[in-house]
Amino acid sequence: MDEVKAEIRRLAGQGALIEAVPAYRMAERKDGPALSAAGWKSYLQELKGWTGKQAQRYVNNAVKQGSLVPAEKRYTTHKALKHEKAILAIERSGRGQVQPILAAAAVQTALETSPLNAGQRAAVQAIVGTNNRYVGIQGDAGTGKTYAVNQAVTLVKQAADLGAGYRTLALAPYGNQVKALKNEGLEAHTLASFLRSKDKPIDGKTVVVLDESGVVGSRQMEQVMRIVEQAGARMVLIGDTKQTEAIEAGKPFAQLQQAGMETARISEIQRQTDPALKTAVEHAAEGRAAQSLRQLTHVEELKEPAERHQAIVHDYSALSDAQRRATLIVTGTNEARRDINRRVRVSLALTGTGRTYDTLTRVDMTQAQRRFAPSYQPGMVIQPEKDYPKLGLARGETYRVLEALPGNALRLQRPDGSSTEINPRKATQLSVYHLERAELAVGDTLRINRNDPGRDLTNGDRMRVTAVTGAVLRLESVEQKDGQPLRVAELPANRPLHVEYAYASTVHSAQGLTSERTLIAIDTKSRTTSMNLYYVAISRARCEARIYTNSVKDLPAAIGRRFDKSTALAIQRERQLQRGDAGRQAKGVADGKHSLQGRDLEAQRKQATSNREPKEHGRFG
Repeated sequence: MDEVKAEIRRLAGQGALIEAVPAYRMAERKDGPALSAAGWKSYLQELKGWTGKQAQRYVNNAVKQGSLVPAEKRYTTHKALKHEKAILAIERSGRGQVQPILAAAAVQTALETSPLNAGQRAAVQAIVGTNNRYVGIQGDAGTGKTYAVNQAVTLVKQAADLGAGYRTLALAPYGNQVKALKNEGLEAHTLASFLRSKDKPIDGKTVVVLDESGVVGSRQMEQVMRIVEQAGARMVLIGDTKQTEAIEAGKPFAQLQQAGMETARISEIQRQTDPALKTAVEHAAEGRAAQSLRQLTHVEELKEPAERHQAIVHDYSALSDAQRRATLIVTGTNEARRDINRRVRVSLALTGTGRTYDTLTRVDMTQAQRRFAPSYQPGMVIQPEKDYPKLGLARGETYRVLEALPGNALRLQRPDGSSTEINPRKATQLSVYHLERAELAVGDTLRINRNDPGRDLTNGDRMRVTAVTGAVLRLESVEQKDGQPLRVAELPANRPLHVEYAYASTVHSAQGLTSERTLIAIDTKSRTTSMNLYYVAISRARCEARIYTNSVKDLPAAIGRRFDKSTALAIQRERQLQRGDAGRQAKGVADGKHSLQGRDLEAQRKQATSNREPKEHGRFG
């Protein structure tokens, strides 16, 4: 950590990092919103109708008295700022630049007998009837976004049959999402593989569909949008800004919507078959935590993590095998996930019945972290996604991290036991894993965490172990048809396996999945607990969502938090405003409507207002 802090200071001193203006939180709410002094001033002006001088004096006193305390420093980079500006500029320049695939009258005729609801119809019309190169589909969880897109794709195919020549190409961040798109009959690839490929099979007649756009960072979003622009193609961005956000820097899908990208909105929920659960999800989508919780029939309080996790395991184990196959356990942290997975194996009498294997568990790191040697810990494993001949790295091979060295160097152990040194800045396409020893037994449920096209295995696939030997691990899919697994596979056991226990998942891994029921572990004291987590978790279930928490009393406030990522443009405007450049800030690149930080600040204001308003005499609390 000291090395990281030193590197931050060095880069900031060189001007490579842009430091945000200081932000402050209420002293009594360490997990509350962090706003700049100007942000708190604006908040007070809107809340109380004060003049700028009154609000500024109040904020100054609050800082002096300690009722507003400094929050963690925030930084961005010139590159991040460039990405965000480019994304918005590319979208703007694409407005009015393409011809509709179908005339409005033809679309209307095609939809006359369609079962689509109003939001889904609007989505179809936006896709095939727009003259804008880029359009968005903002849909709440479980609203049938994919179904609406499929109807639009059908119309695109009909236009192609009539000689128009249009085709669709679907992209998604994760392999399991790609597999789902392929199952719908779409030509689909992961976003990363599309960006890596030298030949991009798109032209002016291609409709690129980007699924789960909300978890795509700015770097990749700029790349794919620029490719679409250069090819003269068009692009549909599908996602939900209320769910989890990108691990990489930026939140371009939200920024594009705020900047005026043509966007169809789908809000009528289709997934939930239980009326009370459907209402709970609807309330969660609108940020109404208490109202949502009141619709759930099972909210159980267990103070200690151990007893809370054991209660989840007890309820899970009491289900039939078929019911367990259709059940997700969702947690906010990897620590809780690991503990629940361990307890499930004990409860199902799997512990001690299998063999021990080397397994690899993915480490989520941004590209910036992967390029910085101190981010790596001894024992981690890296796997190149392409050959790096000059570094002596081969695609798909595994290299164990021995240590981080001065000069941004990593010392690695090759598969043959020899060592080598590399600079990770020169190897930009690396996957990073923790190496673990894990017992795997017949009956274990596992998650594949790396694509393996040769075995028809996709990152995110859930598989059941059917045989364990010293040579191979035999698997079959959890998904079945007519009582038979959809596919089977064998993994060689002479090298680390890309698998992990799949009884419990973090909310990030659960996004995009659907189940009959979810069992959700929520610790109100955890920093990961938020409306984002709660909304994603309960909306995975069709029939039932059960909550297990340490405090029923504190639960509404805990899940009422909404953690919105900051953006480089928001940080830039804060700095402009601090310099008194208010006029230029108002004319700047759009990242919101009326406030200092756009949607970021607006969401934080709403949260601050709903939790606690500032009292008189410069006291917040």
